[in-house]
Parts: sequence; structure tokens; C-alpha cells
Amino acid sequence: MKIYLTEFYMNPRFYFDISYRIYNYFNSCTNKIIRAASKDDDTLLWIILDTKRIKKTKIENRIKWGPRNKNEYKTVVYLPYDVLKKSRNFQYDLVDIVCDALSEILRDYNIQEKHLTKIKEHCLAEIPGNPKYVFDEEKS
Repeated sequence: MKIYLTEFYMNPRFYFDISYRIYNYFNSCTNKIIRAASKDDDTLLWIILDTKRIKKTKIENRIKWGPRNKNEYKTVVYLPYDVLKKSRNFQYDLVDIVCDALSEILRDYNIQEKHLTKIKEHCLAEIPGNPKYVFDEEKS
């Protein structure tokens, strides 16, 4: 199984200082842990983030996606805009919400909770408060 956090769509007027480096770290950490925990080598899961004016996270899971692989799925995670906008520690809350959503998604794939907890611990130890994960007009 491979997992890719690929995009963070924001509606007009919604803006957060988020670097692509968060995706890179999240993908690296997640795939390292999941590969060791999963016997499923065929599934490819794309996770797309979006913001909405909702009170709690909403997940549209296992949307069949892509002709390349019969086990390729897209999952859209709708993040609560107001919660993130009012956050005092945006990076922490973003990682916390995304990891909780990932746990919910991966339960369908029989990934043990201890592996999901490890992903969250690694991401929360690395990303929040680290200036390299803040958008800084990076070169594409």
C-alpha cells in the first residue's frame, strides 16, 4: 500500500501558510510505517485535502480513481475551515486533524492502531513550530 497526501485545495478567500514540505514529510513518514505494517502492495491511495465551513472533519473515502491500477483510490478529507482559521497553532491542528482522518481511513485497510499512533507522533514531533514547514514563497 502506498499513500500520497497530494493537494490542499482552498476555496477563494481561504488561505493558510502551508508548505509542500509538509506533504513530503507526511508521505515519507506514512509510507515508511505503513509499508512495514501492510501486506497489501497493490493499493494506491491519494488523499486530497479541502476546506469547508463545517464543524468537524468529513471524509469521502475510497472513490475509485484512475485507470492505471485497479486498486487506486482517491479520498477527499474536508477540513473544518473555522477551526483551522481560529487555531493558535495551525501546523499542530492541521497535522492532528489529518492524522485523525488518516486513522479513520486506514481502519478500512486493517492497519493496526499502534502504527497510526506512530505516524501521528512522528508528524507532531517534526512539523509544528518548525519554520521549514511554513510557506515562504518557495521556488517551484
